[in-house]
Parts: sequence; structure tokens; C-alpha cells
Amino acid sequence: MGDLSKHFSAWEFECHCGKCESKPMSLSLLLALELLHISLSAEHKQEIVIKITSGYRCLEYNATIPGASPRSKHLQSIAADIQCYAISDNSQKAKVQIPPDHCASAINSLFPYSLGVGRYDDFTHVDARDRCVRWDFRSGK
Repeated sequence: MGDLSKHFSAWEFECHCGKCESKPMSLSLLLALELLHISLSAEHKQEIVIKITSGYRCLEYNATIPGASPRSKHLQSIAADIQCYAISDNSQKAKVQIPPDHCASAINSLFPYSLGVGRYDDFTHVDARDRCVRWDFRSGK
């Protein structure tokens, strides 16, 4: 149980710099992630974990990330980079990663006319921007 929503806690979205004070995450982003959780759980007929690999970022931390935009939606607390896992037992030790491309496709199905969704080799980016934007930065693309 999370403290922000059923499946997410504030600490998951904190900046990784370890120095700044994180900002509250967007309610629209949390709703999108919860709906993704419900959709993937139903599709896979088992419990799903959505790991937040990057949530809010301060300017200083964002500048240390190769390729990060200086106008990143992470700076506004409206973005998350995620990895999705299917749990094959109740202990959450046996996780099988759902391919990031599959997670991005699931978000596209749920929100075909909104959100920012980026496809990467190891994660999926999702943000609650005010318009629909899609991009693909996977290697080999």
C-alpha cells in the first residue's frame, strides 16, 4: 500500500540527488500509473509492480543525466520513468520484467490522445503534459 495511491508512495518519486526537497507528484500522473497497473494486472492475470526509476528531478540532478532535456517534465513533477514487472509468486522475489515497449503500448491504448510517452531500451517514460506526444529512443530505431 502506498501513501499517495494504492500502489505508489511519495518516496518512489523523490529526486535521486539526496539533497533537494522533492515536489508533490502530479495527480494526473498518479492516476495514469494506477490505470496502467490495473490494465497490466488484468492482462497478465497476476500482480504487477511498477517500479519508478526516476520521478521528480531537481535542475542539478537533471543536468547529470546524459541526454536529459533541460526542459524535462521530471523538473515539473509530472513525469516518471518506469519499469513494469509481473510477480510470479506472493513474495515479490520472482519478478519477470514486462518489456518496456509493451508498457508503452499499454499506456498508448489507455491514453491515445493524451500524455507524453517515450520508448527506451530499459524503461518507459510517461508524463502528464497537456498534449499527446510520443517518441522512440530505443537503440536500433
